[in-house]
Amino acid sequence: MSSLKTYALHVSYSSCSITLVAVIQTNSEVVDYTRTVEVKCEDQLGQKVSAKFILYKAVDKNADGKADSDSGVLGAGHIYYIWKGKYDCSIDVTAYSSDGWTKWTYKDLETTGGVSYSSGELRVNDDGTVTIKYTRYYKVVVNHTDGGTTNPEGTFWKVHGDSLTAKATPNPGYVFKKWVIKYKSGSTWTTSESTSRTITVTIDKPHILTAVFELEPGKSSLTVRARMHCGYSMDQGDPIYVKYRVNNGNWITKDAPFTTSNLKSEYKVELKLAMSFPFVWNNTKYTTNDSR
Repeated sequence: MSSLKTYALHVSYSSCSITLVAVIQTNSEVVDYTRTVEVKCEDQLGQKVSAKFILYKAVDKNADGKADSDSGVLGAGHIYYIWKGKYDCSIDVTAYSSDGWTKWTYKDLETTGGVSYSSGELRVNDDGTVTIKYTRYYKVVVNHTDGGTTNPEGTFWKVHGDSLTAKATPNPGYVFKKWVIKYKSGSTWTTSESTSRTITVTIDKPHILTAVFELEPGKSSLTVRARMHCGYSMDQGDPIYVKYRVNNGNWITKDAPFTTSNLKSEYKVELKLAMSFPFVWNNTKYTTNDSR
């Protein structure tokens, strides 16, 4: 009567080492053996993504005939010593570059050979390949100097190869000067400029788009900022409302900081707080860096 025994065969060649785990009857008939699964995480450009794939309780690391260990791959590699069966697995749904300007999101999973995937489980019948597909995005920042607005404005994630159109609009008393266009290649930022108010940029790298505005000749502006010099702390994002009027006109309430333009040096601008606080003001101080 034959009995079952588990054997581990170690083969070394040059700098490579392979271990084959097998269950063999005493009459040398092979009953079962471990499998190998290759794992590749890649994006739409075919480039490797530093994302993790983990297979749970699938690997026989100590050659005792039991699938009782976890094993994983970061980016690309192989998982060895897998017994035939169905195993839970996990996949990174999002991965980021070390500088935070590029991200990848999970799209799909493909299998070839003797493996198949369904509902978070990997079935291993024989050696095979798991290819995890990701979509590459770049961070794009659109902002502006004082004196105008942009559309759109803010921070966005754009798919590699998509385009973004941005339009700059000056406030009254200002004119549009230029777009400063910065893009990141590796660790280096490169800068170019455009004098068109509307630009369209192909997003094949991280970008920062800054619209630059300047005052019309003969015009001035006033920027109002409110700051507390005390131990009282307001919640972040809470407004500080200020009223102002020009040449004894109507009072206008704004959330500081704000800028008013179309001013001339002889104009009189009055300012006052437009809200109350749970303490008593000892002093209200107005400062200016303009001697006119």
